[in-house]
Amino acid sequence: MRWLAVFALCACNQIFGLKQVVERDAGVPFFDGAPDAPYACPPYGQRPFFGHGLFEAVAQRCTSYAIGGTDADPHAMGLCSDPNVPVGYGPADAPLSPVAFKIPDMTTLRSVRLAPEGDLAVVTIDNPYAPLTSFEVYKPTADAWTSAGVIATATYGCFGCAPVIVSTPTRGPNRHVVAYDYNQKLLFELEDQGAYPWVQVSAQAIGDLGPMYIGSPISLSADGLRMVFYANAGADFGIYYADRMALSSPFEPAVWLSNLPHTSGTDPFLTQNCSRLYISGLDSVFFAKQ
Repeated sequence: MRWLAVFALCACNQIFGLKQVVERDAGVPFFDGAPDAPYACPPYGQRPFFGHGLFEAVAQRCTSYAIGGTDADPHAMGLCSDPNVPVGYGPADAPLSPVAFKIPDMTTLRSVRLAPEGDLAVVTIDNPYAPLTSFEVYKPTADAWTSAGVIATATYGCFGCAPVIVSTPTRGPNRHVVAYDYNQKLLFELEDQGAYPWVQVSAQAIGDLGPMYIGSPISLSADGLRMVFYANAGADFGIYYADRMALSSPFEPAVWLSNLPHTSGTDPFLTQNCSRLYISGLDSVFFAKQ
């Protein structure tokens, strides 16, 4: 009987082509298919999906966190609450080091938004003596980031009124920013046409996005076709996403990214390929992955 069993096994190996089991290095890809496609932003009319988990990128209390530069050398900038690091700058997902900005009174600096190329930042500066805000372009020089020009100024009616906040800029050369006027409930879009101030190219009622109150600066994508922001829309409060077909088009109604944290005071930033959504303002900088 034992001989018959061995004979049967040999026959199976011959008939069905059973092959010898060999060890394989786990680091070598097993599947013959093509590798996964790189991350990409969703097509127009579709929302991005991010995982429920948050990963800590930087253990610093900073807002306005944005990433620019190249894929090989990404850098980040943020406005931090640490008096020793009022404006932080450094490699993405690493502790930010202090960087000098030539601003007479750093307490008037309300936001810093690094450009996708990392070659400039758009800052929001409050006037300490009047209800006036200026949006300026700052560029790095030998010893500090210095103002290159004023994009626009905005008044907001009275001390204590909600101020105007500017978004991250788009990719150059014809950069765009979106400024949200809380009091007029309008989105103003400005374009760099080669001189200062920049030119207003559109205005859109915030009601077009939905019945909501925007509570954070807007993160405008590098191509200007998408934006994310924190908003309160009744029971649905959290981070919202809106897109449009072209730079000349208005934004479509915003959709709630309901699986992301609902904590107020969060300041979102969407990476250029939509692979990550960073959230700052929670005593650390976190990110969710697509």
